[in-house]
Amino acid sequence: MKRIKIILAILIVNLIFVGLFFFNFEESKESDEVSPDYQYQINSPRVITYNKGDKRWDITANQILIPKSEDKKKENEVILKDIQKGELFNKGEVEYTLDAEEIIYFKGTKDIKLKGNIRLDKVDGEEIKTEELDWLDKRKEFVTDTNVKVTLDDGELFAKKMRMDVENNIIDFSGEVEMEFNLKGAVSNEN
Repeated sequence: MKRIKIILAILIVNLIFVGLFFFNFEESKESDEVSPDYQYQINSPRVITYNKGDKRWDITANQILIPKSEDKKKENEVILKDIQKGELFNKGEVEYTLDAEEIIYFKGTKDIKLKGNIRLDKVDGEEIKTEELDWLDKRKEFVTDTNVKVTLDDGELFAKKMRMDVENNIIDFSGEVEMEFNLKGAVSNEN
């Protein structure tokens, strides 16, 4: 009888050790997985920036990423993906709404890089489409070196490059600029 108790005690101790070993093995296996290349991921994020106390940007996205990197420049980036709502304010009023696949916000300079399927709509009806667009905060300008299409009330404009000063409402197009007008006129009875 005494011998059976000793054997049972040894079996129970062995089962406990095997269970602990298996648990530790599974835990170390999880920690060996590749870590993501961002520090934080927040769902339904919103980035709001200010210029001299006035709201400049208000952007809501499905996902926000803050890169984890040895490079100090990368640490100052905030990446927003799948933009749901974006607004650019000028003098306290919404001047443009925007849509893009990805936005990179540079915290140090307050510059913004928009990427992929960009649509910038001015509240007065003007629509700008391109694939890449940079916001240079110091100069309060949008700049692109990729093809741009601007839809206006009376036509469309196409260009290779664009520079837009938001504060002064000046837009400069360059590189194979084309304009298509919608001509409207009186009905003619000429035969």
